Amino acid sequence: MNQATLYDFESEKIKIDYLTFNIKKTENNLQKIAQIFNRVYKFNCYYYDQKTGIKSKNPYLILINPSYTLEMVFVFHSNPGNRNTILIQFSGHNASQFYAILKSQKFNWQFFNFNDLTLGRLDINYIMLNQRIDESNLLSFFKRSADKFKSRYPNSNPQIIGTTLGLGTRTGDFFLRVYTPDNISLKFELEIKKYKAKQVTPFLINNYFAEFENSIVDSFLRYLKIALVFDTPYTDWFLRTIRRTYKPAGSLISSYMDEKLLTTSHQDKLFFYRTIQ
Repeated sequence: MNQATLYDFESEKIKIDYLTFNIKKTENNLQKIAQIFNRVYKFNCYYYDQKTGIKSKNPYLILINPSYTLEMVFVFHSNPGNRNTILIQFSGHNASQFYAILKSQKFNWQFFNFNDLTLGRLDINYIMLNQRIDESNLLSFFKRSADKFKSRYPNSNPQIIGTTLGLGTRTGDFFLRVYTPDNISLKFELEIKKYKAKQVTPFLINNYFAEFENSIVDSFLRYLKIALVFDTPYTDWFLRTIRRTYKPAGSLISSYMDEKLLTTSHQDKLFFYRTIQ
């Protein structure tokens, strides 16, 4: 029987780049949350109205200490269909640092109402470094991946804008971006929302980080398998991950590929067989 190695963010070089929580809006509760984030965890707290696009200094929610380098934002009107729900938003370095606080188990979840708390969105990424990016080859990789995704999801609308590939929908459970922030690296970034975000919320708030990270990375790799072509130097890191974490043997290879990696393309199967061999 095949034994799958558990994934974790550190070994797979996965970073959190964006994190939000959905909570119910009550003024007293928000003030309490702002005070705790500011005084205990040293986050500057801001208020942002998504409807107007204004980041304002609401006197109840804005707590700023010039010596603090981290920030969190209360986002209002993020869901037009539910005005009583707001977001607590962490972006970039703030998201990764907040997750580090969670993993240290020094964060007190008790001031939240668990019945009204869910993970709203999580962005994770893998950055492929030290690979000279040839734009024509990169665009060919994007175009073939977009065609593959379109063949699987005929109603989808893959987008290639400059040197950025977008696959999925911004309103769906997953949205994948692949882009180059410079000419020597390529960033694979998956936006996770809705059902999947709600599914892993209990892992996060109960400090089950091994289960949380394994589930998130597994979803990331599965989506890449669905979305991208792999006969390129830009996906060597993905193939190394598959070789390292799964050791199928003999006649079990085919069933493993179909069941675990959602392989549908005959060409992809042949490519993976050669890679594993």
